[in-house]
Amino acid sequence: MATLALVSLAMAACASPIGSPGPSVSPRPSPSGLPLASKAGVDQIAGAALSAEGAGLSIAVERGGQAVFAKGYGWADIENRVPVTVNSIFGLASVTKQFTAAAIMQMVEQGKFHLDDYLSKLLPEFPDQSPPVTVRQLLNHTSGIAGYTSLPGYLQLEPYDQSEQTMISFIASSPRKFAPGSRFGYSNSGYFLLGLLLERQSGSPYATYLQQHLFKPLGLHDTEFCQSHPDGRREVRRYAAGGSSPQPAAPVSMTVAFSAGGLCSTPEDMLRWQDALRAGRVVSKATYRLMTTPTLAGDGQTTPYGFGLEFDSIVGGQAVVWHDGGGPGISSELAYYPNLNLGVAVVSNADRVSATVVAQAVAEFLIEPTRRPSP
Repeated sequence: MATLALVSLAMAACASPIGSPGPSVSPRPSPSGLPLASKAGVDQIAGAALSAEGAGLSIAVERGGQAVFAKGYGWADIENRVPVTVNSIFGLASVTKQFTAAAIMQMVEQGKFHLDDYLSKLLPEFPDQSPPVTVRQLLNHTSGIAGYTSLPGYLQLEPYDQSEQTMISFIASSPRKFAPGSRFGYSNSGYFLLGLLLERQSGSPYATYLQQHLFKPLGLHDTEFCQSHPDGRREVRRYAAGGSSPQPAAPVSMTVAFSAGGLCSTPEDMLRWQDALRAGRVVSKATYRLMTTPTLAGDGQTTPYGFGLEFDSIVGGQAVVWHDGGGPGISSELAYYPNLNLGVAVVSNADRVSATVVAQAVAEFLIEPTRRPSP
């Protein structure tokens, strides 16, 4: 997670309100909005983030379970001058993991399988090694399976649609980094395999299961499995820094991102999801507590990561449950401050914009209202 020093730099860097990288779009009316001074402060933070690298950004805030702010900035599609609005859909990258984890835990609650069942039993086509890996170890990143996005040859796979068997073979091609359960090691492979496991045990494609059991019941109308080629209107185009202006980001096939990073949403939907998960409307409150319990590995080290969710106390010393995501043309952050009942969601379609820095700056500004961004 970015430091507050970086947050301060982002706030101080703003020389003018939003405008140079693209238009700002008025927020939707909400039951109880932020004061005008706070809205102006959030605008300045967004302006600082976009001033150097352009493209787009979208921010939503809620307090006490009520939406108080939602606004889009910059461009969803630079080439066709399509502005970001509150309805623009952005890639979530690894924020996807909490959706995958919750879907798996729904199946556990239904008794379809258990957390300590072996992957080799539930997904026999994956050539599991000895000692075997459990579902729990995939969820909390203690499986020892190397993350496929860091393996040699990954960039040759990433732009193109791949078969399940190709991805299984690619993930299985690397030796274990450590014995299962012995320590923590963040791995996209674990969450890719969890998506396959969900498909096998539910009998539905991953995207279909999430639509039927998460998105539709919760009214998440702006959350979906991403397109491999965004159209720039509903789902934003993605940009990477290059030369004097942002350039189209390298393509990523959603068959490769899949359940480790393949979802798209809006900040408002992200906050709705966060509320529902916390309130016990996705899984039980007991399961949510398990998802937000730090991981104790065999080496005696405790890591502030549960099942698809992380924990920290960076901004103002306040506890926060969060996850970020990043990839070509994607930066995302979803955070909840339980002691303040404050939620912040930030997404960008420029990979040089740090959604984490922006989200922390917004939270810090709202937690300490006397602090104002430098003009």
